[in-house]
Amino acid sequence: MSRARRRAIALAAALLGLGWSPAAAAQEMGADMGVASGVEGGDAGDGHTVFRRARTRVRASIDLRNEEDRRHALWIVGFVELEPHTAAGAEVRYGHWISPRFAVFGGGTGIFAPHVALGGTAGAHFAIPLKKLGIAIFAEPAISALPFGTDLPDGSVLTWAHLTVGVRTDLSTLLAPAPQKDSTTARAGAGSP
Repeated sequence: MSRARRRAIALAAALLGLGWSPAAAAQEMGADMGVASGVEGGDAGDGHTVFRRARTRVRASIDLRNEEDRRHALWIVGFVELEPHTAAGAEVRYGHWISPRFAVFGGGTGIFAPHVALGGTAGAHFAIPLKKLGIAIFAEPAISALPFGTDLPDGSVLTWAHLTVGVRTDLSTLLAPAPQKDSTTARAGAGSP
């Protein structure tokens, strides 16, 4: 097993050890979808770090929160980089909602196809609610460092600085079951004119 895979497994085990159980975390759920770009940099193996525009990416995420303390969230993010080359990746994050409109996060990130690159990410999530529509517009600046990978030169670290913008919704309210009529009220109402 490669060193990068061992570290990815260790990172996943550490994130799962944060006290999250699927039953507890799935009680509250949010989702978002957005588009990101920014700056990426790295050493191509010649000893010089070069920065360029990051690949445009489309991403979707779900955040799971415990209803006892909605400030803590586990984010599961999937993304596809579109140009100039296509790549797919994912992130697992721990997030802390400081207010209903602002969260900070940190976690693991990686590209899994066509090559593997793994590392960490940190950032902030700002949401502006549009209550009449039941959604929020969000902006999310983040920085990532990926020191492990199959196509990275030895000693090189790929860095990303992204800004994601998109829409967010609370799936807990959208997926909540419709309220049931009380059977005694329904029977009382059936006999009245």
